[in-house]
Amino acid sequence: MQETLEQQKKAVAKFNIIDDIFFQKVTEDIGVCEELLNVILERSDITVISAENQKHIRNIGNKSIVLDLLCKDESGTLFNVEIQRADNDNLQKRMRYYVSNIDSKSAEEGKSYSELPDIYSIMISEFDIFKKDKTVYHIDRMLRSFGESQDNGIHELYINAKGKDPSPITDLMQYFLNSNGYNEKFPKISKRVQ
Repeated sequence: MQETLEQQKKAVAKFNIIDDIFFQKVTEDIGVCEELLNVILERSDITVISAENQKHIRNIGNKSIVLDLLCKDESGTLFNVEIQRADNDNLQKRMRYYVSNIDSKSAEEGKSYSELPDIYSIMISEFDIFKKDKTVYHIDRMLRSFGESQDNGIHELYINAKGKDPSPITDLMQYFLNSNGYNEKFPKISKRVQ
């Protein structure tokens, strides 16, 4: 038996952005991806030129992956955004594997390693992976003996959607969890949700 349009609308109304299928639909819009990345990275200068949902990277003989969202900005920087609702795997190692696959896909024969794009690897989870009661966790590479940060072009962020510390990112995550109505802080995302 087919659902009526009204039944379908009621079913869709229960979705929130944190739901994988709804996240895919909402982020089909490049403007939404741009707003999302600018809020998460606390910037205003990211201009997304391409966005791909459910990006498959196939490997022969090794584990293939499906990225929730892969965006590229006008400078060639790549942004991988993953949504995770269940705490059932080693998510840091998963993100490491995803980044390595993105790198290997980006490395063209004959090109220098310096030409590899910067990659922002962003995990949005419905739980606090580090259990430190924060919304955002930035992972940095350090020259331990000197306490100096070292940049190899990989930027890791883990976002706890249930975090409570006051920030625009926390506000966005609250909207991810309860995507009802229009939120003027996130006009492109809200418009797409509606």
